[in-house]
Amino acid sequence: MNQILDKLQMIEHEVSDIKTNMATKQELEEVKQNFTTELEDIKANMATKRELEEVRNRFTKEHSR
Repeated sequence: MNQILDKLQMIEHEVSDIKTNMATKQELEEVKQNFTTELEDIKANMATKRELEEVRNRFTKEHSR
């Protein structure tokens, strides 16, 4: 009987460790959504090198007149 109780306690401890160290699918989805949102914000607010070069060229042309 003591062996069974010991084994159950060991299993309970292992399950507790698993719960502590594992993420739920919902948590993973939230992280994914946060990264996706941040990436979209970065894309929306960043200029491409081509756009930057166009602005630089316009600025140079306007100030060389």
